Amino acid sequence: MTRRITKPNIPIFKHRGLARVRLVALSCYAAFALAGCSSQRNQTATQKSEPMPMPQGFTMAPKTQPAPTDAELPGLTAVVKKLEKELKAMPNDKRLIQRAADANFRAGYAMMMSQKTDRKLRYRMALRYFRRTLQLDPQNSDAASYKQLIESIYRSLNLPIPK
Repeated sequence: MTRRITKPNIPIFKHRGLARVRLVALSCYAAFALAGCSSQRNQTATQKSEPMPMPQGFTMAPKTQPAPTDAELPGLTAVVKKLEKELKAMPNDKRLIQRAADANFRAGYAMMMSQKTDRKLRYRMALRYFRRTLQLDPQNSDAASYKQLIESIYRSLNLPIPK
């Protein structure tokens, strides 16, 4: 009597298609384990990652104040208009000049980051605010870098830079 050899009754061999998928999955897992990939990736993914570095010369919002939101934009533009009127009355007041420069910068940053404003209008107005900031405070590196960023966006799109 000859004995017939059969496949063992193991669940992995029940369906041929699933057996291949399981075999591929197991071999991938073994390859990752041998290559040194482990659960450390999962641990680092849950940790807070470092932000992407900005190009040289660019900085984010001013470090002393939080970034303005869309809701603050109308208030910021009103403050800028009020300070500009006061500045016409007292053009030599250094404290007023600094306040106007800060207000123009914050309004420009809020306009640039606004999601509610049309993109074309957003960058044109932000550029105007940053230019005014630089007129009042030529040493403001944040305004200079954002002005440069917006101008480079216009150049990359082959559009004329607004005056």
